[in-house]
Amino acid sequence: SLSYEILENIDVKKLERSFDLAVLLNYNPLPKETKNNILGISLLPFYEIYHDKKGLDQLVVEKIAAPLNKWLKNSSKNKIRLFIFKGESRSDDLAITQFLKTKLINPEKVEIVPYNSNPMKTLSMFNECDMFIGMRYHSCLFAYATKTPLLIISYFQKCTALAEEIGLSERAVLNINEVLDGNFEEYFEDIQTNKDSFIAKLPISIAKKRAKAYFDCIFGGNL
Repeated sequence: SLSYEILENIDVKKLERSFDLAVLLNYNPLPKETKNNILGISLLPFYEIYHDKKGLDQLVVEKIAAPLNKWLKNSSKNKIRLFIFKGESRSDDLAITQFLKTKLINPEKVEIVPYNSNPMKTLSMFNECDMFIGMRYHSCLFAYATKTPLLIISYFQKCTALAEEIGLSERAVLNINEVLDGNFEEYFEDIQTNKDSFIAKLPISIAKKRAKAYFDCIFGGNL
């Protein structure tokens, strides 16, 4: 919608609002049951990639880890899944994800999910999560596709634009600078107690319709 509005303002004549093609994956999740006590997380080394400040990424992890450790202590059933969405590259998630695991007090309750080229398997693992904290754009999109309560850690405008597009409340978006300021715990407590407020409002059917229209325009409808 953000791109649509910009193009509309500069008087582009032929416009159609689209959506990310990932929602066209032929995935039909089982009914969502939030009884697994599983928290999903996807992080990326934002400060190292864009500002060459690896130490700030480590500080972000430490700010996140402290509330997560409290949550792990709350129940023996609570578990964490750390998803790798980009591996083996300069901007991969591997090191920061492994670093987060070292900061968590119960490593036996923490699972690192490696990048999987089969998105259906990844979506199935998302569907088992009770809530999700995401930085990677497509990790947030997968949470949306599986109707998982979602808290976005926004590091670029595309993150807030996605939140607005899928109808997340403002409370479901936390700027990465706010994490450094120590505000993560407040938002994390909120998603635990008010999960419904962290579920996107845009129906998946509308997102699929927009994406399909774009696909048909570009590829001639050969889905």
